[in-house]
Amino acid sequence: MKKLTVFLAGILILGFICSPIWAADVIRMRFGHVAPPMHAQHKASEYFAQYVEKESGGRIKCSTHPKGQLGSHIQMLEALQVGTLEVVSVAGPAHILTRVHPVMIWFGYWLAQRELWHS
Repeated sequence: MKKLTVFLAGILILGFICSPIWAADVIRMRFGHVAPPMHAQHKASEYFAQYVEKESGGRIKCSTHPKGQLGSHIQMLEALQVGTLEVVSVAGPAHILTRVHPVMIWFGYWLAQRELWHS
């Protein structure tokens, strides 16, 4: 899981470096999720924010927003799609992810089957 987080952070940083926002002094990004502050999901988002700031040399500032401060799962996914939100952590039923792309229903099915066979 940690390798995946580091990999995704690297891709995110690379995307910001290569974007037209290059001229800005400080890039601000928001990370939204619906978990409470004591949940592992929020702690992971805090780690991600610290990692991004450290690896970018302070050029990218990432703020985390727990407890659905930026909206519900669906509202945050829609904000992500239109570009008004930079990062969303969605941990829920597969039908929520199908709003991003219909193929996600098969990915959710694959994960469920994998958990059944390996438990």
